[in-house]
Amino acid sequence: MTFSIIEIKEIVSVVSAYENMNYSGYSISFMKRRLIKIFEMYNIKRIPQFYEMLKDTDTREKIICEILVDTTEMFRDPAFWRYLRDNILKTMQPETTIWLPSENTPHEALSLSIILNEQNLNNDIKILCNNPTQICCNNIREGIIQPMHFEINQMNYKRLENFDLFENYFTKEVNYYKADKKLTDNILCKRTDFSNAINDEKVGMILSRNQALCYNHNFSEQYFEILYEKLVRGGFWAVGIKEKLPVSIEERMRVVSDTEKIYKKI
Repeated sequence: MTFSIIEIKEIVSVVSAYENMNYSGYSISFMKRRLIKIFEMYNIKRIPQFYEMLKDTDTREKIICEILVDTTEMFRDPAFWRYLRDNILKTMQPETTIWLPSENTPHEALSLSIILNEQNLNNDIKILCNNPTQICCNNIREGIIQPMHFEINQMNYKRLENFDLFENYFTKEVNYYKADKKLTDNILCKRTDFSNAINDEKVGMILSRNQALCYNHNFSEQYFEILYEKLVRGGFWAVGIKEKLPVSIEERMRVVSDTEKIYKKI
């Protein structure tokens, strides 16, 4: 099934009546791709059928998870994680928080937790994620990894470390792998969107790699401004190699790594 621009705008308007389903800031092209995927996955033939499905809370949660962007690998772009480990993490102040503002899977959080553990920093630095669904938050808190991703996660880790320790961090269950408790103890996931995730936490780093690519121009500007305000002075921000900060924010940051698109708030 395909969708016209008018149909996509209508769907966005209808679903916004539900909590955590305001997608007015997302680009039309992004929403089109996600809706096509969802309609195929659930064998939905007509738009009214989709609206009817949304009335069920559990189904709605699953659909929200499908709309959000997945990070399907741990240690995605190993050079980034190597730079983070060797040049950034040890310079951060203790009792600070690394914030992952739009997480849909545990992959980034677990990658970070493993590095912190291996650098003996897991007691000094907390990892905070947020996601608008209970399903995803539970998976992040418990460190649930699907078997289909395990081998590539392991390969990425070996590229980063050149060790064979990755499997020691996980226990194989019937249908998934579960992270060791020493990794998940350091991870908090709040069930909310990025605008409401931070209260009194001292955010010393933000990892939001390429996440604003799914937003339209106006909303991406708001997104970056919200994240900038949450970051402490001297804090680091990894925006992703495909991303570009708005000029109004970039001029208030110092480039730490142009290759990995990491900035420092001045």
